Amino acid sequence: GTAWHAYGGTPSPALEALRAAHPSKHILFTEQTAHGKPNFAGDVAWSLQNCLLKPVVLGACCGLQWNLALDPSGGPRLHGGPGNCRGLVTLEAGGAMRLEPECVGIWHMCRGSRGRTSFVGIDGSQHSSLVCAGFAHESEARAVIMWSEVGEKRIQICSDGHWYEVDVTGPAVLTLEGLPTSIIPVPDITPTVP
Repeated sequence: GTAWHAYGGTPSPALEALRAAHPSKHILFTEQTAHGKPNFAGDVAWSLQNCLLKPVVLGACCGLQWNLALDPSGGPRLHGGPGNCRGLVTLEAGGAMRLEPECVGIWHMCRGSRGRTSFVGIDGSQHSSLVCAGFAHESEARAVIMWSEVGEKRIQICSDGHWYEVDVTGPAVLTLEGLPTSIIPVPDITPTVP
C-alpha cells in the first residue's frame, strides 16, 4: 500500500494516478492539521477537500488528520518540527478543551461511515463545487456525506425508489443517514432558483 502526508499542491492528480496504476493497493491518506489562527469555514473546507472526504472519493481507504491534541503553543513537538500547528483539539492550561475547525470534518466522516463497511461511489460530477461520498453495510441503511463549496442548490437523492431533496446553501457539510439499502443514492444536482 501507500501512505503519505505533508505534500505540496492538491491530492487529486496523484491519487487518481496511483489508483489507476495500482487498483488493488490500499491508499492511506494522512495529513497534518492546519497552521496558525483558525479560519473556521476555510479550515473545514480545506480539511474535507484535501484530507478527509475527497481522498476517499478518489480511492483512499481512509483520510486522517493529525495532530490530535496540542497545547495553545502547538506543542509538544519534535526538535525542528513546525511550531505553528494546531491540534484537532487544543488543551488549555486550566484543563479546558477547545475543538478546532477540523473536528467538523472528522465528526461528519465518523458519523457517516460508522459501522458501514463499504464505500459507495456517487456521481456528483454535475457540479464542480460538490464532493460527496456514500457508505453502506449489507444490513444497514446507507449514509451520504456531502461538502458543498459555494452557492445555493437543491440536491436530489434517489434511494429505494424514494426521492429525497435537500436545499443547500454553501459552504456546508451534510451527513444524511438512514437511506434505504436497495438502491445506491445518486445525487442529481440542479441549481435552486431564488
